[in-house]
Amino acid sequence: MRKVFVGIKISEPLRNQVYDWQKAHWDLPVRFLARQNLHITLLPPWQIYEEDLPILKTKLSEFRGHLKPFTIYFDHISLGPNLLAPRLIWATGETAPDLINLKKTVENKLSLLNGDRPLKLHLTMARFKPDQFHFQLDESIRWMETVGALALYETIWDMAGAEYVELEKILF
Repeated sequence: MRKVFVGIKISEPLRNQVYDWQKAHWDLPVRFLARQNLHITLLPPWQIYEEDLPILKTKLSEFRGHLKPFTIYFDHISLGPNLLAPRLIWATGETAPDLINLKKTVENKLSLLNGDRPLKLHLTMARFKPDQFHFQLDESIRWMETVGALALYETIWDMAGAEYVELEKILF
């Protein structure tokens, strides 16, 4: 079985902004995500069999050239996902209607149901154990990203944590 998810690979300019922020906060007791692992999750991970991977790629490829790019904005860096037991540092912003529509469209195409879990625009930048991080973080930012592609990722776990391998990229 393989663990896959659909996400949005972020652009090099946004990667640079995240990396600059990480460098400025290098002394925090956290594990920063590597540049190549930065992404926005559209559909959360699920398990598939190896033989289902080509079918999944084919379904996603049907979006190629059929979607319209749109812009999303990040305006805060804070702790998440739960302030009572935070475990990551993320950039967040208002979840654009275009992003919500994209999620619903992809879910329908793949016949996936993710329950009533609402989509929250976020970009994870660091992870930590809740008992090792004891301060507040609330910074205003002005980052933007033009969404013009989807990516199918596979999560690979090793001793250093998760790595997200891009299996397929679908340009709008």
